[in-house]
Amino acid sequence: MCPKIRIKFAIYRLTSEQVVSEGISTNSDFSEVYFAVQSIADAIRHQDKEKLLQLLRTKTTTPYLRTLLNTFKTRVKSIVYALYSPLLNGRIEGTIRKIKQIQRTAYGYRNWQHLRDRIYILNLYLKLKKKTNS
Repeated sequence: MCPKIRIKFAIYRLTSEQVVSEGISTNSDFSEVYFAVQSIADAIRHQDKEKLLQLLRTKTTTPYLRTLLNTFKTRVKSIVYALYSPLLNGRIEGTIRKIKQIQRTAYGYRNWQHLRDRIYILNLYLKLKKKTNS
């Protein structure tokens, strides 16, 4: 859904590119942070270790960008390992989501064993359902 801007009784619909363009043109700090974050994301997306390390070494006067770069610098070893690792955390995140859904649906179990049993039952059901669909 496009954001609407009302100017003198006329409504203009903006595309996402126009919203970004308007946002970064309002302040030079926004522009610097936006392009730096896009460059870092691009380096991570293309698994370019050298470009990522070069971007993390850049000097900046913007406090928000400095905070972001310092956070990345403290975790650079883990980030570089994650670039080349074939492992993903999607299955774990999905399991955590299922457990939270069970807790919400049941409004909390009185006994921890009941919650654990319910999680096991759900996992067995999903495994059986997956096998029958294959």
